Amino acid sequence: MSTSELSYQEKMDRLVVPWIKNDVQSGRTESADGTDLQYYYCIHPQAKAAVTIIHGYCEFFGKYHELFYTFYQAGYSVFFLELRGYGKSERLVPEKDHVHINSFEEYVADLRAFSTNVVFPKTRYQKHFLFAHSMGGAVSALYLEAYPGDYDACVLSSPMLEINFGSAKEWQVAALGFAAKAAKWDTKLIPGHTGWTGTYEFEKSSCLSEERYAYQFNQRMSDPDYQTWSGTYQWVRAARDATKKLQKAASGIKVPVLILQAGNDSMVNNHGQGLFARNCSSARIIVFHRSKHEIYNTPDDILERYYSAIFSFLEKQSAR
Repeated sequence: MSTSELSYQEKMDRLVVPWIKNDVQSGRTESADGTDLQYYYCIHPQAKAAVTIIHGYCEFFGKYHELFYTFYQAGYSVFFLELRGYGKSERLVPEKDHVHINSFEEYVADLRAFSTNVVFPKTRYQKHFLFAHSMGGAVSALYLEAYPGDYDACVLSSPMLEINFGSAKEWQVAALGFAAKAAKWDTKLIPGHTGWTGTYEFEKSSCLSEERYAYQFNQRMSDPDYQTWSGTYQWVRAARDATKKLQKAASGIKVPVLILQAGNDSMVNNHGQGLFARNCSSARIIVFHRSKHEIYNTPDDILERYYSAIFSFLEKQSAR
């Protein structure tokens, strides 16, 4: 039976989970300020290139097991960093379900340390590509602007290049942030958000595949380190500042960038992706009209087109 004929659960049980357990390595490295970071990797013996994966808001390595395996099977060495405040990496606040950061420059510093301490030394003669989802897309855009020679190409999946604040106006968000700072609420959760509840909410999630949602949800339930859930006032301020900065500097990115856009995205504003692509001459967009935010957690028919777009793009960059 071929891999494509296996059900999702069979694929995970028979192929992916044993590979993660037996072949994927893990380690620790330090960011520039001494923050302790967790990472995972697997070196392909005949690698076409090396792919560094940067996760999104409230995510962790376990959500990417299938994608990590898929990249490896396609012939790439794969690396995954849990940014500060996520998974097994060091946190800035004691509450494990809070997402907190002082500035996105700290995330950029984490990626820089991981790249220079781990990825590049282990893959000296390979090309280097970035793959990033959502918040990781903002981090990666900032990184490409700050360190233009490090990576050869980048795939941004539903990147957070403009935040979706729902019905709230920009001035209202700014005013609330200013008031919260004056009140010294930096580490408090933003209005309407709570800590981890442990409630199974597939219908409200950003996934279209319930099997994939259940796989990551079960990991959250069993490990408090995976229960990051809601952002603080300071995280929101930092995120707003980051998206404004990356848009202003988008024209400075010269490496090829592929943006994979979810047509039914309620987490980020797709307008920001269009603006970024207009400012960055090396970027282009492919739209997945039926998909919610997590395109990598969709049913197989969408995933087939998704991976086809990714690997077609990376094959071209590998051959350059």
